[in-house]
Parts: sequence; structure tokens; C-alpha cells
Amino acid sequence: MRGKFIRQSRYRVVIALVAILMLILPTWTSPVAAQQGADNTPFLTVTPPQPTPVAVTNTATALVMDVSGSMGDTWQGGVKIDSAKAAANQIINMLSQEEQVAGGVTHQVGIASFLSDAYTLLDLTTDYNQARSVIGSLAPLDSTNIGAGITMGNQILSQAAPGTARILILLSDGLSNVGLSPDQILSGPVQDAVQAGTCIYTVGFGDANSLDEDLLRRIAAASGCGQYYYATDVIELEQVYVRIRHQSTGSVLAQFSGQVTQGQTVQAGSFDVPAGQGELAISLLWPGSKMKLILRDPNGAVLPPNAPNVHITTFGNLVYALVTDPIPGKWLVEVFGEEILQAAENFDVLVSARPAPATPVPLTPTPAPLPALQTKNDGFPVALIFLLLGGGGVALYVYATILKRRRVPGWRNISQRKRLKLSPRCIVTTQPT
Repeated sequence: MRGKFIRQSRYRVVIALVAILMLILPTWTSPVAAQQGADNTPFLTVTPPQPTPVAVTNTATALVMDVSGSMGDTWQGGVKIDSAKAAANQIINMLSQEEQVAGGVTHQVGIASFLSDAYTLLDLTTDYNQARSVIGSLAPLDSTNIGAGITMGNQILSQAAPGTARILILLSDGLSNVGLSPDQILSGPVQDAVQAGTCIYTVGFGDANSLDEDLLRRIAAASGCGQYYYATDVIELEQVYVRIRHQSTGSVLAQFSGQVTQGQTVQAGSFDVPAGQGELAISLLWPGSKMKLILRDPNGAVLPPNAPNVHITTFGNLVYALVTDPIPGKWLVEVFGEEILQAAENFDVLVSARPAPATPVPLTPTPAPLPALQTKNDGFPVALIFLLLGGGGVALYVYATILKRRRVPGWRNISQRKRLKLSPRCIVTTQPT
């Protein structure tokens, strides 16, 4: 009777477990339901390794300056080395402004000079005052070795962190008459720059008949992302350096040129800002006097200089404005002649936009799901079924064992009689002798 009771108890437990499963199966949401294919066949989702986010807006700029003897010559009303210093300082001014509003992004600058050989004058740094001091100390000396200058610029940029945009700006006023041949320059240091992902911008200045413009063009073109510029005078040279900064760090949206008189406000032009831009850069450059930059957003409102997302600084004859998270749409640039020392003053406006850095979406590694038991709605994990049934079986076994030991006396004899097929009355015993 007790054996029958135990068997019936087992059946009751199993029937109860099955009933519970039948109740929860139709309403259970499988953890892999969202990962099932169109044919309801579960598949495994594997999360690829997440690369380390790199701030692509970090920049490192190497200013490679020709200080050969001819840079001491007078050209278009000024000494060429002084014009080169003024242009280089404009880029340093722009870098210092960008660094102030960078928000964790760095804009480094390094300086090299070349004559019969090349020298590193300043390693990559964000100490812009030191950079200005180094530029101010440049003096013309000897021959022209363009290959050595590019090599030294590469060495400076090798200090940049991975993912940094590398920009090399080489200024020369003459022919490369010492060191590597043109073909050796292109196959040597220029290819090294290409391998490092460096964009080379070359600038020719001075008498075009004394320049190897073909070599300078080929150097810029070979880098794959640079460009050659020729400047006829000091203001054009400054414009070139300002443009290189716009071009090397973003997309040039517009360029305006015009004239303004004392107390006059002129509309320089309008431009469209695409959606998704992280920063808008506007430069206003003029030969002398004093001007003011006025910006109107797509709503027609004048941007106040003290707005949280507006940063406007004047550096002598350059006004540089940075607008973070600009409103997409049509913008307007106006120029005000604050102190004009002659009848009218020329100005040049450049506008560029830099896309907002991509925000990496954190991916939680997804473990491979277990196979799912399909139902009319969602799958139910087989592992959970096994867990419930296994746990119930273990509990049933323990329960039955306890009943045998505690409530059924002589259970060992009963088991033995079953194995020997003996009647309870035919028990063989031995008596001690």
C-alpha cells in the first residue's frame, strides 16, 4: 500500500509540474524572441568587438618654414620672411581660439625650419605663446632643402596621438637645390607622410620664376588630401594660411570678398549650414584698419558675442568666430567698418563647418541565447523546462527516500524478497550455534 502511495505521489508531482508549464507557456516572453528570424527560427546574435572611440577632431599641425637666404629678400612691399611669420601666426591664432572652445579636443602645433638642412624648432605643443615666440625668431640663412624639411615635419607629427588629423604646411620661395632630388622627395618623405595619413599643403611665395611650382604641386597631390597654393603678397599669404586651416579641418561652405567704408555695414553674403554640424568657423581678414563681424542665424537674430555657444576673438587684422552646435539653415554674414583708415578697405570672409563627432553608442555584449521551444506566441527556454523538471525529480526522489526509511519498516527485507521472489513466510534465518 505504501509503495502504491509513493508511486501515486510521484504522479501527482509530475502532473502538477506539467500543469504549471501549460499555464505559463502561452504568456511567457522568450529572451530570444526579438532575435528570431522571419521564419521564427532562433539565431545567435554575436556582438563584434567595440573599437576604442577616437576623437577625430584632434589636430596636429607642423609648420615647415623655408628660411633660406632668399627669404630675406623684399617682395611686394615687404620682406618675405616677415610675411611668412605673419601668415604662420594667423594659424597659431586660429588654433588658440579653437583650443579654448575645444571641449576635450586638442589642437597642437609644431615648427620646423629648413635651409641646407632641417631642424625641429618646436615639438608638438598647445603652448601657443611659445609657438609665436619661435616663429618670431626665424631668420634667413642658407640654401633650400625641401626634402629635409618634409622629413623633419614628419618627425614632429609622429608625436601625435593615434587618430589625430595630421597636417603639414610647407612654405618655400625657391628651388630645392640641396639634398634629395624631386623624385627622391616624392618616393621618400612624401610617401612616409602618406603612410602616416598626413595631409601636405604646400605654399609658394615670391617670384614664380624662382619657384619649383611643379614639385610643390606634385608633393601636395601625392599626399592625397593636400593642395598647392601660390601667394603674390603678404595679405594673400595670410589668406592662404587661414584657408588651409578651414579646409584641413572641415568643409568650406562659402567665401566672400568685398569692401567696407567707415561706419558702414555691408552684407558679405549668405550660406547654408547643413544639419548635424558640431562647429561653424567664420574668419574675417583684412589688410589693416578695424572691422567687426556680425552673424545672423536662420531666424534672423544677431548672435551675441557672449552667447554660450558663440566665441569671437579679434587678433589684429583677423576676427575668428566659432559657433558650436549651429542651427541648420541659411545664415547671413555682415561686416561693419569700425575704424577704416582709407576711403574703403578690402576684406575676405571664409566659412567652414565641422561635423559633430560621432557619439559612440555603448553596446552591451549579448550572450548567445539558448535554443527556444516555439509556441503560438513566443518561445520558452528549454533550459528552464529542464530546470523545473530536474528540480522536481530531485525533490521527488528525496521525498520518496525519506518515506521509505521512516515509514516503511523492514524495507530492505521487502526489497530483497522481491529480488529473490520469496514469500514473506519463507524467510531463511540462521541461528547461532
